[in-house]
Amino acid sequence: MVKYLRYPVLFKNAADNMTTNGIGALSDATKVQIVLSANAIQTLSMEYRADGAFANAIKPGEVILADAAPNLIRQKFRILEANETLDSITVQAVGIASDFTNLVITKDISLPNMSASECFRALQDAMPPLGSIPGVQFITDITDLANINYTVEQNSDMSAILMGNDAEGDEATQSMQTLYKGNWVFDNYNFKLLRDPGNFTGEVIKHGRDMGSLENTDNITQLYTGIFPYAKYTPTPKKPLPTDMTQAGDELDGMGTVQYLGAGNLTTYDSPYPGHNVVGSVQNGQHLQLIRKVSSGSDPATMNDDDWYMLSDSTWVDGNFITFDKSGDYIVNAGNGQGHTTAGADSKGVIYSESGTATVAIDVIHVYKSPFQGKDHYRLDFTFKKGNKINYRHIAIDENGNKWYEVGANEWVYGPHLSFSKKESIVYLPASGKTYVKSGAIWYSAPGTIRQNVIAEGYYNILGEATTQGKTFYKLATNKWVNATDCDFSHKKTAKPKKPADIVKNEASSTGKIALRDKPGGTIIATIPAKQQVHVNATADSSGDSWSQITWQGKTGWVLSSSLDYSADDDVEPNWGADSSSDDDNDTDNQPEQEIYVTLPDSIIFADNQLGTEYKKIKPVDLSQYWVPDNDNDTGQPTTADIEQLQSLANAYMQEYRIGQPDPSCTLTENEVGQIEQANLYDTVGVDYPNLGIQISARVVSTTWDALGHRYVSKTIGSLPINYEHLLLQTANNNANSKFGRASNRLDAQNDLVTSIHKALKQEGADRLAAEKNIAKQIGIINDDFNGLKGRVNEFDQDLVEINHQFDDVQDWIESGGSTVLQFVDATGLQTYKNPTEIRAMNGDGSYMRFNSNGLEYVNSYGYADAAIDSRGNIIASHLTADTIEALNVKAFQLEGALYCKTPDGSMAVYVGTDSPGQLYPQNGGHAIWVKSDNYISMMSSGQFEVSNGSNVTSIGPTSGVIGDSPIVTENNIRSYAGRYYTTDSEVRSIVKDMVPAKYRS
Repeated sequence: MVKYLRYPVLFKNAADNMTTNGIGALSDATKVQIVLSANAIQTLSMEYRADGAFANAIKPGEVILADAAPNLIRQKFRILEANETLDSITVQAVGIASDFTNLVITKDISLPNMSASECFRALQDAMPPLGSIPGVQFITDITDLANINYTVEQNSDMSAILMGNDAEGDEATQSMQTLYKGNWVFDNYNFKLLRDPGNFTGEVIKHGRDMGSLENTDNITQLYTGIFPYAKYTPTPKKPLPTDMTQAGDELDGMGTVQYLGAGNLTTYDSPYPGHNVVGSVQNGQHLQLIRKVSSGSDPATMNDDDWYMLSDSTWVDGNFITFDKSGDYIVNAGNGQGHTTAGADSKGVIYSESGTATVAIDVIHVYKSPFQGKDHYRLDFTFKKGNKINYRHIAIDENGNKWYEVGANEWVYGPHLSFSKKESIVYLPASGKTYVKSGAIWYSAPGTIRQNVIAEGYYNILGEATTQGKTFYKLATNKWVNATDCDFSHKKTAKPKKPADIVKNEASSTGKIALRDKPGGTIIATIPAKQQVHVNATADSSGDSWSQITWQGKTGWVLSSSLDYSADDDVEPNWGADSSSDDDNDTDNQPEQEIYVTLPDSIIFADNQLGTEYKKIKPVDLSQYWVPDNDNDTGQPTTADIEQLQSLANAYMQEYRIGQPDPSCTLTENEVGQIEQANLYDTVGVDYPNLGIQISARVVSTTWDALGHRYVSKTIGSLPINYEHLLLQTANNNANSKFGRASNRLDAQNDLVTSIHKALKQEGADRLAAEKNIAKQIGIINDDFNGLKGRVNEFDQDLVEINHQFDDVQDWIESGGSTVLQFVDATGLQTYKNPTEIRAMNGDGSYMRFNSNGLEYVNSYGYADAAIDSRGNIIASHLTADTIEALNVKAFQLEGALYCKTPDGSMAVYVGTDSPGQLYPQNGGHAIWVKSDNYISMMSSGQFEVSNGSNVTSIGPTSGVIGDSPIVTENNIRSYAGRYYTTDSEVRSIVKDMVPAKYRS
């Protein structure tokens, strides 16, 4: 007999002794109900008399102890709300397990093959240290393993990680509940994830009769007894190879640079497709004109499925060896638009008016014909020397953003080699305004020159502005300048000039000109004033800048895209990549393919339990989204394979969506719960449908418990949970593997490592190097360039040869078979076949599983072994996943991930790329390398080295170091004590003395 609490009890904290009466028993409660729901934390609602003994003690955050069900007593609830009215206090509380589920993980978790217990422990480890809750226990009877991938961004709190029903569709929900196919029971801080926490009580409800006001039809109006499956697809036959390779792919205008790490030169071919012939070569680093392109993934497929480019001599090169990052490289992207030229004080490629005086700051400064790269960017036959004063009248901003100053007609000097801080250096700017000159002010004949006469106090017009030695002067008349500090702009009639930066900006936009070039980054052929309307034809990226091809006053050339503006009302921003060409001549004979409509011979599939019944309800189901088309079907009618595919998808749909099964969901009220008196949350009962002639099982999914009367006031039952197998996607994938046979699997095989290696080693020259580069990208050694293989190309090729030899050796050994006779026997032990020596399980695409006395292997449709285990102990596979690998010798071209190595007794350990094992930590956080023994530990990060014996630490960084508690004396140490000023010998000795700990001083 269950011993219930007479009344709920109020406590201050969850950690209080629950065997006492805490703050007090809530005997003045008039109503206490607790709702339990499947895979949710229980909730409590209470009404308490406003004049009750503990009315003033009930506060949010405190804890109520109450019984939640006959099998879940003494449960703690955290008060969330306590709202008081004239007569009562309404309390809302949630199970104490929410203390844990409200927390968050603070680091990502990505671990393979984890048990439920390991997963929960990993979640606890990912919580912030101060957020952990003592006493949390995890209990499970589930032994399944799952791959865990939880990120800080995706999961707002722990409840989203722990709880979440699986849903219809192709992919599984990633909660622990779904991954481990379990159900949560929250018993205070005991978190139980159980496969089936309920029992079958043997109780049966008669549908309709035992359900009060529910009518017999209530639960069958949405009952489908069968489905009408269908699918539609349009075959898209593969295109043949072009007959004229000079017309393959699409037109292109571009320049690229050869980047080839192989021996000799890069070979060129007569076509971009397999079976091509070598016709020539180009040198590494050579700039190439590119006129056509066939892209990766096109139909028909290119060699190695790479991008290929046609050169101006109609030969083809593999795009793997073409880079567009070098100076002068670009690819043109066609467009059509209209804009205006614009110039700013910081715009690249612009020239604008500004005058002034500067001083040469280096020994010799050369003068150039043009500030911009191109044929006119060359030195003239004269220079300026250090200290020379120069006058300039225009400024140019080159391609790198550096300023140049025009000292004469077509005579330019490099701005960073000039100084504007010297007394003679002056910057003149146009300016206008009105000022009031103060009493006693003086005027100068030139900015910053020797004093002249005193100027009369009063209003003056400002005609110009100049800056020298950090001081600003205003021009009041010819050869008459006044210091800005002697000007007062507080008078009403005054008007202060624009800020110098605004003046320069306005001058640039008004007088600026931009360079027009013959190609991106090429030679200047003209200059165009700002605010001119131009027609925009194309764009291209070159050397990190974006360029636009424009036409202006009959001239066509290239300008920096940043020099164009499209904000005017009559501007039209180009639609880059728009295809203005006519239909492809190769497609003129192509007619639209006929759509294939696939149905089953009997049209309808009925659920087994609905055969022969009078009630019928059919659901049309379009399965086209899962369809794998037969692109070789030119009959206009479904093929036998089409019908078989539809049948398999329809069967999967029937199973996944429980066609023919009624939904028993209903809530039994206080007067009806006696029909399933013994059932608690998660327990199973029967539901009988007399009119349908079936009986199904249902589960208690929610209960409401009266904690004062100790009885259920309602129970809700529903369908047994669906452990979605996501059969539709699985079936579609299986169909894809079998439907196409050899033809479609040819594409998949290119992504298989074993087959890729076999194919690569059968090629020669650039084709082989390109294929090996793709393999390196496939396994993650490099991204898009060869940086990860620099200096190791030959080594990588040799490793592939050795791996391929191992593949062949294992496959040859198994293929040689053996003399051992394989026996086929039935359940009684009787042999059914005579003396077989090999067993093969054949697939429709020609691949098969082979087993004989020499080993077991899977042979793909190309005849290569993708995976094998032979009798000599060899294992080959594209991928190998294991919890523990024991080996005397491990050979690898590249290792990825963190590494942990230790001796069997744990006396020495090495950590590479892991979090700190303790004692030593990188200054800026992150991962490092640690070596740890019983007595010492050392750490090396990218910018720090430390070693410790447990009590003393030596630390060395790029500019400082400490041995124990003694700093290493360096110039930087001294400067940190003395500041940046010069120190005498005696000061240095004093500083060093201060840096030495007192106990070591003499």
